[in-house]
Amino acid sequence: SFTMAIADAITRNPSLDAEQLEKEYDNALRQFGEILFNVNFPDANTLDLNAKINFRIDDQNRLFFSGYRGKDTFKNDFFKMGWGNQTFTMRWNHVFNNRIFANLTAVYSLFDYEVGVPEGEPSSFTWKARIEDLNAKADFGWYANPSNTVKFGISTIFHRFHPGCLPRLITDGDQ
Repeated sequence: SFTMAIADAITRNPSLDAEQLEKEYDNALRQFGEILFNVNFPDANTLDLNAKINFRIDDQNRLFFSGYRGKDTFKNDFFKMGWGNQTFTMRWNHVFNNRIFANLTAVYSLFDYEVGVPEGEPSSFTWKARIEDLNAKADFGWYANPSNTVKFGISTIFHRFHPGCLPRLITDGDQ
């Protein structure tokens, strides 16, 4: 199985660096695709990147930043597909006093994908689409007493859809 192939690669060489591990992962994914779909994916790539950083400004204020980027692609002579996600989050935590605090958050996210037939084929095409989100929210917590906590806030989100389009394919009857 796919998981066993990765575990085997790590067991054989526990000191794999990130690049070597990515090659083993791609190889196992390619083998998994060949077994599952009976298709050779000579070009299979995956990418996942994460980053996070925190700043303590003072006892009442902290900033948090995080980001993620993922991209997967598969391609053979007859078919290609790819998809990806990316997100960036910024959060400000403020403590007003020992009973009231706030988290103000801004988030950007993007999901995109593409499918098609590679260039050089008579019916080659590429369909690309994406969804973008912008989100802002404010969350508050009020500790009225040891037995009662009130949480409240507000949130808004803006979605932008880019559904893509399929280019018209020319057939013999169109010429």
